[in-house]
Amino acid sequence: YTSKIINPAEPKRFDTPTGRNQLNIRTDFTYQRNEKHRIGFGAQAIRYWARPENLLTPPGSDVLPIRIPDEYGTELAAYVEDDFIINPRLTLTAGLRASAFLNTGPTTVTRYQADAPRDPLGAVDSTVYGRGEVTASYAGLEPRLALKISLDENSSVKVSFNRMRQYIHLVSNTAAAIPTARWQLTNTHILPQIADQVAAGFFRNFAGSMFETSVEVYYKRLTNFLDYKDNAPVLLNRNIETAVLQGVGRAYGVEVLARKNAGEYLTGWVGYTYARTLVRMQSPFASEQVNGGAWYPANFDKPHTLNLVLNYQLKKRMGFSMNFTYSTGRPATYPEGRFNYAGIIIPDFGMRNLQRIPDYHRLDIAINIDSGYRKNKKVDKSWTFAVYNLYSRNNAFSVFFRADQGSASAYKLAIFGAAFPSLTYNFKF
Repeated sequence: YTSKIINPAEPKRFDTPTGRNQLNIRTDFTYQRNEKHRIGFGAQAIRYWARPENLLTPPGSDVLPIRIPDEYGTELAAYVEDDFIINPRLTLTAGLRASAFLNTGPTTVTRYQADAPRDPLGAVDSTVYGRGEVTASYAGLEPRLALKISLDENSSVKVSFNRMRQYIHLVSNTAAAIPTARWQLTNTHILPQIADQVAAGFFRNFAGSMFETSVEVYYKRLTNFLDYKDNAPVLLNRNIETAVLQGVGRAYGVEVLARKNAGEYLTGWVGYTYARTLVRMQSPFASEQVNGGAWYPANFDKPHTLNLVLNYQLKKRMGFSMNFTYSTGRPATYPEGRFNYAGIIIPDFGMRNLQRIPDYHRLDIAINIDSGYRKNKKVDKSWTFAVYNLYSRNNAFSVFFRADQGSASAYKLAIFGAAFPSLTYNFKF
């Protein structure tokens, strides 16, 4: 994966490429011990090569280049899982995954002053590691447990618990009009994120499974959740650990789904989700707190999401489909006031993520025309005419602010504002 920010204007031309490479080796086995036990086991190895953004400049540019060292790490894991049919109404799935992560050189690890905020000015010393040398290592168990209780032929209840460990993080700072992001490996200062989730659901089918319905609830506890400090310089930061914080979080919600799987003319589904994700960054140091140590919405907290998909068979060879989606706008931080110093407007931002960008909604439609059925046909052909964002909704990708002629103005950036038609020819042979 790679991306870059480009400024082509002379004399300040520059590129800031960033990205990561990932090599994944995995093997999985299934052993059917008997009718009641199906055992799965396997192993995995992942080699990460993360490339933080670098400031590259061509000859003659007024901008000075900045080089940030690449990062390397290896994740190892093995698992075993047993699907156990206790009786016709009760099925148990139990598993255990062991994972480990090794951060390796070449790199330089900085040590900071103890009992003080982590700050570049508080650096005490540093240690240089050569290629392949381990700078930090982490390991842990990830248990998982799921129980399915069949109430009758059409109804069931499911409960589950699982723990997940995450060794690669996405550090983002949405201060810019287009958010920038940086892939960051777990290292000496940045700990792996851990999530513990419990879930329960009720599932029921109707009319010989023509209709499926379900209601599920979940709660997730987050440990070592990663976020950035207030006013932290995330872009082109050699010591990213001085710009980020790790705290706790909690996520909870309910998901409702109704699906029509079969029918002569109409099929489709509708789903609604209420979901919240709140985090908290507490510290004895004010500079390492967010919103004074209170709970606040995570960047991806969107309480309401609604999806509706309909498929209608107009004729034997012609079908119509519709997709509607709606979600609450994601959290944002807006300035609550401004200062004017020597003709320069300085925004005064309030508490983080207490405002939101406008809600998102969109309608897509499509008409599909098949070639028809012929015996011994060697090629299946079809045409699809679709319109994305039918009513030209200007959904905000981000909201940003800038000074215009002595006053501050807000702007909404939309990626696809107008309806977008497309024509597709499909064939299978």
